[in-house]
Amino acid sequence: MLSNPGLFGLPSALTVPLATLVLIHLCTFFCSPYGFRSFPCPFLAKFSDARLGWVSYGGHRSETIHELHKKYGTFVRIAPNHLSTVSPEALQVTYAHGNGALKSPFYHAIVSIQRGLFNTRDHAQHSRKQKIILHIFSQKSVMEFEPSLHLYIGQLISQWEHLYGGAVRGKSGTDGEGGWSGHDGHLWLDCFFSFGIFGNLAIRTPFGMIIAAKDSALLPKSNKGVAAIGQKTSCAVVEI
Repeated sequence: MLSNPGLFGLPSALTVPLATLVLIHLCTFFCSPYGFRSFPCPFLAKFSDARLGWVSYGGHRSETIHELHKKYGTFVRIAPNHLSTVSPEALQVTYAHGNGALKSPFYHAIVSIQRGLFNTRDHAQHSRKQKIILHIFSQKSVMEFEPSLHLYIGQLISQWEHLYGGAVRGKSGTDGEGGWSGHDGHLWLDCFFSFGIFGNLAIRTPFGMIIAAKDSALLPKSNKGVAAIGQKTSCAVVEI
C-alpha cells in the first residue's frame, strides 16, 4: 500500500526526497558565500547546472557561453557554482599557480590510470609534476620551436588553398583526405598538423602527413636500429 498523500498529493515516500531536492537548490541560491548571486545569468543557471549539462551534451557549450557573454557582459554565472569570464586581465589571476583555487571535479572524469599534470587537483602533486617539465615550456624553448611551427602552419594553409582551388574548379574539395570527411578541419588539425608538431618535438623528424595529406607516414627501414632496440633489456624511467 502507498503511504498517505503528502505534498501536492504525492505519497510521503516521494515527498521527502522531492522536498529535500528543492531545499538543496534553494540553499544553493540563497546561501552564496562567494557572492555568485551578484553576477548576471539565465534564470535556470541560478538553481541548477542542468542547462549547462544539456548544451554540453549537445556539443554547443562554447558557442552558448559566447552568446551569454554577448548578452550579459564580461562575467556570467553559467551554473550555481560556476562563473565564466572573457576578461584578459582575469587570466593571470584565474590560472596563477598560487591563487589557492582548485580545479573543478570535472577533472576526475578524465583520469587515465594515474593522474597527470593536466588532471591532478592536488597542489603539491601538481607542483612536483610541473617542476619536471617546466624547462620545456620556458620562453627560450618556445622561441626555438617557433620557426618549425611557422613552417607547419604554412604547409597547412598551402594545402587548404589547394583544396579550395580544386573546389572552385568543380572538384570535391576533399582530395587528399583519404576518404575521410574531415568536418570543420578536424582531420587536418587534429591529425596531420598535430602529428607534424609531435614528430618534430619527439624525434626531431616530421612525419610529413601535411604534405602527403595522408594519415600514415613511411619510416625508413633500419635493420641496425631495430637490432639495437632489441638488445635493450632495460631503460631509465622518470615518474611524472
